[in-house]
Amino acid sequence: MTDSPNRAVAWRVAMWALVCWVVIFWRMSYLPLIDPDEAHYAQITREMRQLGDYLVPRIDGVPIIDKPALFHWLQAGSFALFGENEFGARFPTAMAALALLGITFWFGRRLFGSETGERGALMLAMTPLSFVLASFAIFDMVFNAFLFGAFALLMVSALENRPKLQIPGFILLSLAVQIKGPFVFIIVVAAALLAAMLSKETRTILRRIHWFKGLLAAGILALPWFLLMLKTFGQQFIDGYVLYNNLQLFAAPLYRRSFYPFFYVRVALSAMFPWTLVCLGGLIDAWRHRRDGRAFEPRRVLLWAWIAVVFGFFSASRFKLDHYIYPLAPAACLLAADAWQSAATDSTHRYRFTSWSLLLTGVVLVLLGIVGAVALASVDLHLPTLASGIVLAIIMAGGLAWVVYLFSRRFRPSRAGWPLIATLLVLYGGVVLIGYPVFKETRPGADLGVWIQAHVDAPDHVVIYRQGRWKASLRFYAQHPVQQTELLDELLKTWTSPGRTYAVMIESDVDVLKQAGLPVIEVHSEPAIIGNVGKYIRAQVWGKVVIVTNKN
Repeated sequence: MTDSPNRAVAWRVAMWALVCWVVIFWRMSYLPLIDPDEAHYAQITREMRQLGDYLVPRIDGVPIIDKPALFHWLQAGSFALFGENEFGARFPTAMAALALLGITFWFGRRLFGSETGERGALMLAMTPLSFVLASFAIFDMVFNAFLFGAFALLMVSALENRPKLQIPGFILLSLAVQIKGPFVFIIVVAAALLAAMLSKETRTILRRIHWFKGLLAAGILALPWFLLMLKTFGQQFIDGYVLYNNLQLFAAPLYRRSFYPFFYVRVALSAMFPWTLVCLGGLIDAWRHRRDGRAFEPRRVLLWAWIAVVFGFFSASRFKLDHYIYPLAPAACLLAADAWQSAATDSTHRYRFTSWSLLLTGVVLVLLGIVGAVALASVDLHLPTLASGIVLAIIMAGGLAWVVYLFSRRFRPSRAGWPLIATLLVLYGGVVLIGYPVFKETRPGADLGVWIQAHVDAPDHVVIYRQGRWKASLRFYAQHPVQQTELLDELLKTWTSPGRTYAVMIESDVDVLKQAGLPVIEVHSEPAIIGNVGKYIRAQVWGKVVIVTNKN
């Protein structure tokens, strides 16, 4: 009997080790840095180290001041330890992912108890967006560890009347500002104001936070870099960073003309599957039981206010990217974990919408397997048929097993839910094991860049023509300036200029140079997806990306 607690601890440690290995660390350095952002940010960090200037982000010596420099400082430290490679670029993100899981567990434990806190962290690890961002060398995971860590510390400080927690809370808030910018203050303050409006008890609790002093201190701590950029670049910094990268991008779309206010509804349902469904089921149950006051306890009000503000803020912005609403994921997972706990421990079936949402999760997994099988037969991604089919069969079987399991328990979920967690792990493991090699094959920028680095001399020109989506990785791996152009006249001007020029283009575009009567020598090529056909499940069109030169 005395060994039982030890076995339980060993089982949990093994479970978490497996989850973190699959979601974060497995093949973390397998894929080359991905266009556009990963390779772009890594190149900025490399140039900071080469120039010895850690204040001004640059590419090819040109200042790129669209975000503060803290992320690059962290990445520079990682480069110093592990080298300027994929592992070094992604290590800060991986550590931030572990930190965010720990923060979510700690916050959930303070709000709802250890079991719910651990389930919430496990749910967060199992979301598709966490799987992507946990080993992707961009700002978002580090930013969210700081931002949600600040929110968690400040809210626990208020709920438990522990004022000393406000100090690290506001420090983390300042660090979040130094990752992405001052709009962070708007989100935190707006969430607190909304929570105060929703509940008188919550309003009383939030007054325990020293808002003015804390926000002032956080702002002062974050201010030096911004002041230095203002002093160095003056109006250029105001126009580029303040007016364009913050105000204009919020008010005007960069890639679309139309405004999509419901863009993040789709993102929340897909990129945070399946816990968005459970969270919504819990919300419906909470609304149905609102008379007992439980649904409006400050701890739940604070989480819902956070979700509403993050979702509303980025939905109002006209510039949208899928991962921008990731800050709401930890709170959504904690609410989903709380709803799951209520459904699992209640014997009166009062939480039927939560149970139905879990049932729907199993159904969706079965459908996902079916759609995946259809897509496997329809698209040309060079996926290994047998291995992919086995993974899809396991996903369908896992979803079906979860549905049968819930039926056998009269829709009352177990407190662990291992059939569901195991199915999601198989899904992510299949992506790593089978999907990564295919994804790597479709992205030729790194291989092309390695060839250029080995064969192109410093005085030579390198141009990428009509394939700008690969420019960032090409630049990073080539370690050579790369000119991007979409215009034939610019390409011809460079091609006929003195010296040797190398051009990266798809094979069909080489004919343009030949038709102009210019010398063209093909020196290297890589297979790549150059287009797609179809409306819903799109078949990929493969071709070659070539490197050509005008002189031997």
